[in-house]
Amino acid sequence: MEAYSQIDLLWVLLCAALVFLMQAGFTALEAGKTRSKNSVNVATKNLADFIVATLAFWMLGFGLMFGASGGGWIGLDSFLLDWNGSAGLTAFFIFQTLFCVTAATIISGATAERTRFIGYIAITLLVALLIYPLFGHWAWHDAGWLATLGFVDFAGSTVVHSIGGWLALAALLIIGPRQGRFDSEGRPVDIPGSNLPLAVLGAILLWIGWFGFNGGSVLAFDETVAPIIGNTLLAGAAGAAGAATLVWWRHRRHDVGTLINGSLAGLVAITASAHAVEAGEAVLIGAIGGAVMAVGRDTLLRLRIDDAIGAVPVHLFAAIWGTLAVALFGDPARLETGLGMVAQLGVQTLGIAVCAAWAFGLGYPLLRLINRHIPLRVTAEDELNGLNLSEHGERNELYHLLTAMEGQVRSGDVRSRVPVEPFTEVGLIADRYNRVLDSLEHEMDRATAAAESAEEANRAKSQFLANMSHELRTPLNAVIGYSEMLIEDLSERDDHESRQQVDDLGKIHGAGSHLLELINSILDLSKIEAGKMELYLEPFDLREQVDNISALVRPLVEKNGNRLVVECDAAIGTLHADQTKTRQILFNLLSNAAKFTEAGEITLQVKAVDDGAWIECAVRDTGIGMTEEQQARLFQEFTQADASTTRKYGGTGLGLAICRHFAAMMGGTIEVASTPGQGSTFTLRLPREVHSPDAATATTAGDTTGDRILVIDDDPVARDLIRRFLERDGFQVETASGGTEGLQRAQQMRPDAITLDVMMPGMDGWQVLAALKADPILQAIPVVMLTMVDNRELGNSLGAADYLTKPIEHRDLSRIMARFHHSDHPDTTLPDGARPLDEALRTLSDLLPKRPE
Repeated sequence: MEAYSQIDLLWVLLCAALVFLMQAGFTALEAGKTRSKNSVNVATKNLADFIVATLAFWMLGFGLMFGASGGGWIGLDSFLLDWNGSAGLTAFFIFQTLFCVTAATIISGATAERTRFIGYIAITLLVALLIYPLFGHWAWHDAGWLATLGFVDFAGSTVVHSIGGWLALAALLIIGPRQGRFDSEGRPVDIPGSNLPLAVLGAILLWIGWFGFNGGSVLAFDETVAPIIGNTLLAGAAGAAGAATLVWWRHRRHDVGTLINGSLAGLVAITASAHAVEAGEAVLIGAIGGAVMAVGRDTLLRLRIDDAIGAVPVHLFAAIWGTLAVALFGDPARLETGLGMVAQLGVQTLGIAVCAAWAFGLGYPLLRLINRHIPLRVTAEDELNGLNLSEHGERNELYHLLTAMEGQVRSGDVRSRVPVEPFTEVGLIADRYNRVLDSLEHEMDRATAAAESAEEANRAKSQFLANMSHELRTPLNAVIGYSEMLIEDLSERDDHESRQQVDDLGKIHGAGSHLLELINSILDLSKIEAGKMELYLEPFDLREQVDNISALVRPLVEKNGNRLVVECDAAIGTLHADQTKTRQILFNLLSNAAKFTEAGEITLQVKAVDDGAWIECAVRDTGIGMTEEQQARLFQEFTQADASTTRKYGGTGLGLAICRHFAAMMGGTIEVASTPGQGSTFTLRLPREVHSPDAATATTAGDTTGDRILVIDDDPVARDLIRRFLERDGFQVETASGGTEGLQRAQQMRPDAITLDVMMPGMDGWQVLAALKADPILQAIPVVMLTMVDNRELGNSLGAADYLTKPIEHRDLSRIMARFHHSDHPDTTLPDGARPLDEALRTLSDLLPKRPE
């Protein structure tokens, strides 16, 4: 080393500076290919491993590697190295120290984004103090046992790059993949880097540094330097071309990551033989090295090994190929080992195997031991927050913006604004976000005002109904009462004129009774709509109730020549329910059966089922029956089987809807089965013990008909598809074609859940969601947003229960909506129909006499 000429000394120091530049390349490459929340951590590790490795290599590593050899296995002196005035020794130490630093830095890139800083420092010490210097002694010391066998590794494909690659692989197996890198089925999920142009700059800096890496390994400035640098240049370019060609052939895509890692793989591959091959051979070695990297990268992904920047395929797999290429392409005269190609290949293979056994075989258990005492991986929360913050406490303007947004999510206060950092990209985002909040606040105010106006209108409507019922009942009582009196008086006379008057008075009495029935139904509807219908629960003798109802309904049954059959066990016991509403339901079912049956049989069967826990009341008739289409409309307000039925048999179409709601309030159901021309069966099921009004949502085992969903979507095709999906899953579904109609339907039916489209004309989904959450009555209803635009964060901040992006798949919709089966929301609304009170008022208006013009 003392024999260095001035030019040689200058060349080695210049090449050392170029190799030092590789540290900047590694920093830029790793920072660009990882996420910005970890960029400070990446840069800090690259600076720290240089500092730690330099000091450790000076204290112990250099002596172990280049000290006087102990049997070719270990260096025995030159620890805590002193220059002793030797410029050559100093230059050699500087050059070799930077090689050691490079081996350690390879591990940083592979394990980026989830490795603790202190754990990484422990790995660096393991490399610089033990793994790297001892293998370096075996391969590069003049007396090293591998070197004496003829092992050739000119600038460190194996000594530097494989050592770093094997230890990186060991560390990856211990710390595992980053969160979200693989999905639940093991398929890789791309995690994009924060700055690919910066990564490209890093690759270019590494390429420049490699000229010093390979060119300086001659340790002299002679005629061999230029060809070595030329081979390095060509191999890097060929590596990029080889990798890109293979990836295009296999996957039909070009990506910058392949070009970056392909070029680096070509540089790694040529490092072992750059001094002993010709230009064409360098191109072939580099091209194959790039292809090997591409295949190795896919192999690691299939094995679910997450290498953040692809360091293992570049520095390990390409290095193994490059070390074998020494024997396949190297000029024996320049190798100076005296071995033939086969023997040289055997020695090269032995060196690769020894490196694997030493670096991985020893490194893996040592890293496991370190991991037990100094955990190598950060916590899941720290990884999510980013290592800049969790490891170094470094915050930036993006962190402050996200913190402010998170505060809004937690508080639900969308009226506060996030801070704006002027003249930055994050500041522009914050400014636009605040503008969105301004618009949202404006629309929420409008929606709140609309909701208040609607509530006021609802109160006015309820007051109007109360007043109207009083004003109508008073004269109706007179009409019905006086008509009954006149009928009784005239019935005593037996003349034609009196009989004609009795017939006319009967029509007046019937019309008045019909009108009173309609008013009573309307009042029931008004209570239902307002959620004020109450249950009065009490135990009562069920058989006695059945007898009373039978006696009351028998005249109606026999009027059309029908026969009433009652089947009820005398020991059926008591029913704890609302006695009045139970009687009203059974009376309505029996009177309907009597109305639609002539000269037939009507049966009321009452029995206990499900071990006595439920009471089942079946009303069967032999009347006109119904089609499936008619049955589907049967429980809608103001709807009978069809128009002809209404004309022939009369009725308002409200009775069955109200009865079904009464049954639901008591936790029961009403079902119908019918065959045209043969008759119908209505079955009422009630729990024997109704405990509270909340029983409205109770259902029998396996029954989900009490779960009601409102679908709001302006697209009729999407609306119909979602309806069919939900009905297939057992839901009762109502639909609305726009935001305004949707709010009205929500007020009327109080659904268990709502699916809501965002992109609608007029009142869009966000406005509807805001109005729902501003309504004290509706705010607890879960809302699932369905839209073409993925804006989950806005939906969450406004109170959406979940979010699905169109096109909607049945399994995804089923998974989310399954949470709303058997919901705990009290059911205080009618299960079917649209705007029943408005329809009632229109019907009542048609019945009242018109004022003359």
